Amino acid sequence: MFAPSVFSRDTSRDTHHFVSKQPETELEIVESRSALAACPVAAIRVEKSPVTNSVDEDMLPLSSQFAIKPDLNGRPLPFPRQVSPNVPDVHFVGHHNPRSFGAAPYLLSIPSSSPESEPTWVLVDTPLYSKGAIEAVESLTGPGGPSHLVLTHVDDTADHNRWKERFPNMKRIFHSGDLGKHNWIGDESLEDVEILIEARSSRDRLQYFDLDGNLISSDSSEPVVLVHTPGHTPGSISVLKKSTDEGTPGVLLTGDTYTYTTRDGGHGSGMPRYNKENHELQSNILRLLLDLDWEVLAPGHGHARDYTLLTGESVGDLRTAEIEEGIEELSRYF
Repeated sequence: MFAPSVFSRDTSRDTHHFVSKQPETELEIVESRSALAACPVAAIRVEKSPVTNSVDEDMLPLSSQFAIKPDLNGRPLPFPRQVSPNVPDVHFVGHHNPRSFGAAPYLLSIPSSSPESEPTWVLVDTPLYSKGAIEAVESLTGPGGPSHLVLTHVDDTADHNRWKERFPNMKRIFHSGDLGKHNWIGDESLEDVEILIEARSSRDRLQYFDLDGNLISSDSSEPVVLVHTPGHTPGSISVLKKSTDEGTPGVLLTGDTYTYTTRDGGHGSGMPRYNKENHELQSNILRLLLDLDWEVLAPGHGHARDYTLLTGESVGDLRTAEIEEGIEELSRYF
């Protein structure tokens, strides 16, 4: 996700990655530090060797440049970082939580209607509750933290109570479809979130909500919209941050509903091996996602994708083709 030029997939063992080249350029160092800081199982290590990078022989040894403490090497913390250079208001938080299966958490901002007021910040899924993650979040939000925490589905809710204790004014958002028998992690405190969404999408119609959980229409002027996108789980939620008049493209944060994977040469995917509910319903939901206002994909797993930066096919054609790949993959499990 963060350092594709340094880490590669082991094609002989589809579940593994390896270091395919040592980081040398400034970009590779920046990206590799992000991978190290994000890794949910601390699987990335840096050997303390005297090797320097090839950019400047007067720089610190390569191992020293990977330190996550700015006072040791003068480098900023790896997170937060923008999802895309085109999108200044959606950020990776890093510090992925092993109890949320390493899902990517995000922070997005909503400009205030008043120029004197600060923007509102929304956290999507939970980072590991740690000093580094708190620093990453508060570097954007300030000490008050986000106004909302969207829990996209039951799989990715680890530490939500600890984040609520840290930011007591933050409202957690969850969908009731992942309660009861579908709350397979057994966390009954999810029943007590501040905003519990009840209304459900159907196979041919999406339901939209504002950040207070109120039903809204598809053409609402809300800059950030919650969308019930069932299939992976009954209560899966996606978050749509609409495009702006200033030219920032729309971003769709999909949780586990849809992603882009590097497997088999790269393709869109609904992650059917991990579907806990209804592959056919999920495939219908994916098709409905094409009607929404987004050109950047920010999934819980896999790779973020800014279609406006890709060359070749038009944004709409490529986005459609990759979602069709995800639908075809899901259809093998009907």
